[in-house]
Parts: sequence; C-alpha cells; structure tokens
Amino acid sequence: MHKLVFYSGIGFDILLVTRKRCLRLKVCFVNALFYPFRGGTENHMLELGEALVKQGVEVHVITGQLKGTQKTETIRGIKVHRIPAQVVKIAGLYPPPLVVCPDFLKYLRVIDEKEKFDLFHLHGRWFPDFTLVRKHCEETNKPLVLTIHNARPNGISPAYTLFGSAYELAIGKAVLKSADELIAVSKWTRDDVAKYKIPKNRFKVIYNAINANEFSTKHNSNVKKKLGMKPSDPLLVWVGRVIEQKGLKYLLQALPTVLKIFPTAKLLIIGTGTSAKKLQKQAKKLGISDAVVFYGAENNRKKLNGLLNGCDLFVFPSIWEPFGLVIIEAMASGLPVVAARTGGIPEIVQSKNGWLVRPRNSKALAVAIATALKRKDLRKIGLNGRKIVEKKFNWTKAARETISVYQKALIKGHKKKSALKVLLKIGRELKTPRDAITAIKRMKKIWQIN
Repeated sequence: MHKLVFYSGIGFDILLVTRKRCLRLKVCFVNALFYPFRGGTENHMLELGEALVKQGVEVHVITGQLKGTQKTETIRGIKVHRIPAQVVKIAGLYPPPLVVCPDFLKYLRVIDEKEKFDLFHLHGRWFPDFTLVRKHCEETNKPLVLTIHNARPNGISPAYTLFGSAYELAIGKAVLKSADELIAVSKWTRDDVAKYKIPKNRFKVIYNAINANEFSTKHNSNVKKKLGMKPSDPLLVWVGRVIEQKGLKYLLQALPTVLKIFPTAKLLIIGTGTSAKKLQKQAKKLGISDAVVFYGAENNRKKLNGLLNGCDLFVFPSIWEPFGLVIIEAMASGLPVVAARTGGIPEIVQSKNGWLVRPRNSKALAVAIATALKRKDLRKIGLNGRKIVEKKFNWTKAARETISVYQKALIKGHKKKSALKVLLKIGRELKTPRDAITAIKRMKKIWQIN
C-alpha cells in the first residue's frame, strides 16, 4: 500500500513514495479497443498515453485482442497487453464493434499481479466485460479513474435512446458511481452525466486534444485540381463517421441554397459509415450529386491534413456531440468552422474562429455557410482557430491535468468513502475493549494497512 504520496520533480516526473522505495507512477488504461483500431476514444488513449509517458508516467493498456494484433507490444512507449476476446458487429445500432471478453477479470488479475499497477484508468462505460475492472479495484483497494467520453445516450435516435438508456440503467450508472475520480471531455458532458444525480464537483473537465505541430496550415492547391475545381471555387469539407448522429442529411439539405449563391461550390465528405448509401440517394434526389464528393475514409493523419489544407470551410452539423475532436483537427489545419450549437461544440467554436447554428436546421446552416464564404478574411478566421488549439487543446496540458487527477485519487484511496461508512457503523457497535480490537483489525483490512 502506498502510504503517501508524491514527489513532482522537474518535467512532472511522477514518483510514488512507499515505505521502502520510490517508484514511477504505474497506470493501467482499460478499454475493449485500442490502436490500431481507430476511433475517438482509442485515439485519445494513444495520444494521452504518449503524453503521460513523456511526463514520466509508466503507462500500460489492457484491451481486447483483435485479429492481426500482437498479444503484447510497446507502442509509443505504452506497454500494451491484449487478451482473448470476441468481436460482435451490430449494424446500425452499435457504431464500433462490441467486444466480448468473459474471462476479462481472470486475465486482469494475472497481469496486475505481475505488473503491480498503482491505479486503473477506465475509458468509457459501454463494454460490459471491461467495466468489471471496478470489481478488481474493490478487491485490491486500488483507485479507479474513469474518463467519460460520451454523455447520456439521449437525443441521437429513438433506438439509441431506448437501448442506451436500458444499458445505463443496468450497468452504466453503476460504473459511473463506482469510480473514485471522474474525468469529462467537456463541460457539457459533465453537466449531462451529472443528471444521473452525480454531484458536479466529482468531475474534472479535461478537454480532448491533438498535437497541433502534426498539422500544417499551408494551402494545398492540388485538392481542388483533382476535383476539377478552380482555385476560387468554394470547397466545403466534413470529416467523421457517416452515421445519423452527425447530421449530414441537414448539410445536404442546405447545399442547394448554398449552390444558388455559389454555383461552383462542392462538398467533400471524408469518412465511411452506415448512412453513406442513404446520403448518396438523398444527394441524387436533391439534384446535387455533382457537387458532393464521397471520398471514403482517410486514417493517415498527414494525408487528412493535406485534404483539409485544400478546402475553404469545415462544416460539422452534428445533432449530438460530447466534444468534436475532428473540429480541432480542422482548426489546427487553419480552417474556419460552421457547426451545430450542440453538446460540447460551443466550448470549441467561438466567434473568433467560426459560426454556430441551431442543430437540425438546414436553413440556418445554409445561411451560416453562405455568410462564411462571403467573408474576405476567412483565412484569418481559420488561423485564429489554430491559435486556440495550440493554447487550449494540447496533450501536454491534458496530461498534466490528468496527473493531478491521479494524485488526488491515490491520496484519497479507493475505499475511503465506503470505509468511513463502515467505521461509523463499527463505532455504533463498540461495547467492550475486545470490540475495539476487532474494529481495528477490520479497518486494517479495509485500508490494507500492514
């Protein structure tokens, strides 16, 4: 048991002080999916993990073993442990694959026995087997930190709301309430999840981030050339998973109005998903197929940056978005933004770097796009966004704030709250000196005091 505490040396090199020795802080991320699977949460884990390693933290990941991946490896200084799991795809309902691992606890116990982690950091609550890390934390009296990447599943679609709410009732809420420290990726996410009767002071808001130096703002004229466009022709761009949640149908509905003002404009859609075919049919029905380019997925960051550098305006009309990582990637590429005023997006897009519109409103979206394209200082507005990213959404800042959460979790310990309840109960039961001795033994066991 770590008696206390921390020494924060130069460069945030974190040390734990035990009775006999000093050790670097050893953290274990837990999630069903990890790199090379590419998703918002998985990218967050990779980038945050690397940033924590640079700050002197030893970072491990326990995740499901997908086909073609190694059982153990080190990626960007992060030690990855993959355990046997099955992948189940539920088309249209569950965007990432559902990863099932019935023996998760067994593997977790073996790995922890060998590595002796100081605390566990769970990313998300949507993979039931992996949320059982909370049970292991109860057994070992180790702190559990939970990053909430998603808010309540309300307002996306009737199916998501129904099944998501049922899951929250059965499992999700228990996972949230079992964590010793909660991290939310935006203030809106915190406020929304707090509606589960969780006090807001239990949350620490740590924004998602990117490495801005990996994104150039240099204009790329080749993009418009390949699309048969002139340099002066407006090119809009959208990036993400092509699913209902992203509100793309409203963007397509807005495009005919935009084309009346800017007849040579085009929309570049980068991404794949379950709504792609439906949207292609919608574009054809609206008579705008020639103005919409379905590019497909682009997972190479350098190539994606190059595509963004060839565009004039990033448009993001999501109807539900806890944060919006692709927005800050576009901002880092020097693009101004038109986005829906929903979820955590207003915490990213400001009047200095873009425009916000009512969600699910194609008319408002069209007006904002036209307004933006008429601006002669559009490039300057985009570069303002780059400055915001560099200052507010960088991984060094996120890593330092995460370390402060780890410090708090370790100082408090895992069972202080529940142990206090037990202590009060024991106090009411004390009648004789023998009862006092028994009580001390019980408290030692609770706090694992040697």
